Amino acid sequence: MYLQRGADVVVACGGRSWDGVLEADDLARMLVRGGVPPDAILRETSSIDTHENATGANALLVERGIRDVVVVTCSWHVPRASMLFDRAGLNVIAGVGAPPPRPTLLDRLYWRARERVSLWKDLHR
Repeated sequence: MYLQRGADVVVACGGRSWDGVLEADDLARMLVRGGVPPDAILRETSSIDTHENATGANALLVERGIRDVVVVTCSWHVPRASMLFDRAGLNVIAGVGAPPPRPTLLDRLYWRARERVSLWKDLHR
């Protein structure tokens, strides 16, 4: 990952705790290991779903004058996540999906069903 300008930041989202570690903190740790400077990472630590990820990230970015974003998430989650970040007020210029490691047919069916139910829920908020 390459950050071009001093104003560029990465927002690590997630307020759920897994074994005592917040998602955002674990993501930030992985980003630093991948070469992202620690001072370029913002943590959004109160969200429990994608809608809250988007609104929380928007709040952090708007105060810095940032509107253009690239949404990075699981490949099967990119369309809904991008829609929610856009609806939160950010300009999604791209969605990048990380492929899951060797998903089974059952995994893919679960993700498709989960995204459809979640999309319905998000559209009716």
